[in-house]
Amino acid sequence: MIKTVPTLSALAVLLGLALSASGAQAQQLSPEADQAFWCAGAYATFVNKGAFASTEQQNLALSDLSRFEAVMQAEGTRLGWDQKAVETLALSYGEEVGPQVDDYLLWKDPAALRLSLSDCFPSAGL
Repeated sequence: MIKTVPTLSALAVLLGLALSASGAQAQQLSPEADQAFWCAGAYATFVNKGAFASTEQQNLALSDLSRFEAVMQAEGTRLGWDQKAVETLALSYGEEVGPQVDDYLLWKDPAALRLSLSDCFPSAGL
């Protein structure tokens, strides 16, 4: 038996995150929520890879990140999601962002990233 890994869209459908009540249109995240989830994924990836230049830089990035938590929770509320669904979406963003950050760290090329680290973490100087 071949085991397949579900795609992000398949997971979203399974979790009831992507389909509207009518089932005809996918719910869309606001641009602010997309940025919040992406930045949270980038922060987690930097922490996991020990990629911050210093503890101070990591703490500054965490301080910047704190403003996104409310956005993520509000978006979940707007879309009728429970906390588990919000956390699942955050994890899926981490899976998206990880390879982007890997390429960025390897090549030092901001074009490897879908969004700007300086927009996520202005205080950290990334």
